[in-house]
Amino acid sequence: MRDARASSQGGCDVTPGAPYSRDFVIDLPSGIGDDAFVEDQPGAGTVRVNVRFGDTVLELTVTRTGTGPLDLSTAASRDWLTGIARAMAARWTGAKTGGGA
Repeated sequence: MRDARASSQGGCDVTPGAPYSRDFVIDLPSGIGDDAFVEDQPGAGTVRVNVRFGDTVLELTVTRTGTGPLDLSTAASRDWLTGIARAMAARWTGAKTGGGA
């Protein structure tokens, strides 16, 4: 997961300021799988939610409009991403989420 985080931070562009060099990682609260984080890809208009269970990494890609950085200035937006990760974890383990996941 350390390698996945490193690859997600800063993207793969060699040109500073290019769209993929603006990618960044958002850590999610502990207790979601063995580890969990979100990768924001402003240049691609995607957000990737990653959750690890042992040697298995689940990834869900959310597409969005716009190519600016993800706005996580509100608790609701942070909770939304955390909820996605928790639903992924519950689905993987067979636990009930209460949210219809």
